Amino acid sequence: MTKSLLHGQEIHTLTETPRPKFTFKFNQLKLNDTLIISATIMDCGEFGGHNENIYIYIQDNKIFAKLKRDKLCDTENVKNNPKAKFVEIVELPTNSQNTILNYINKFNDFVPDPNIISNAPTDFWIKFKNENYDFHDQTGRWKEFLIIRNTLFAK
Repeated sequence: MTKSLLHGQEIHTLTETPRPKFTFKFNQLKLNDTLIISATIMDCGEFGGHNENIYIYIQDNKIFAKLKRDKLCDTENVKNNPKAKFVEIVELPTNSQNTILNYINKFNDFVPDPNIISNAPTDFWIKFKNENYDFHDQTGRWKEFLIIRNTLFAK
């Protein structure tokens, strides 16, 4: 609670409880395990968006990433785009591991502003084994998921 500069009134402000931090090292990733990095992206603003999931897993002693995304907003551009990819799989070079670990650090460090309201909020998750971490960005401004997606699945 803070005091207002105007008339000394008490103003109740929303505060965010600190989120638990997700910790991960690639040596934890074993055969049949999957690290899932997910987002709900509001690419049509207040009219909706879509979900995207990046699955990190081991196959044949190599690390792979699979991007699975819902169809984008139901627009003419998407309907008429035969090249739109909704599932992509890439083998991850060793340096991509740092990209993923950096994303996890930024995910852990992000503090959503509970006092801002938007018509296009975004949501983010990290899931591994029985652990599930998430946050809701009411502003829709956190772009790190798009950065990691575009880095791992560069054209």
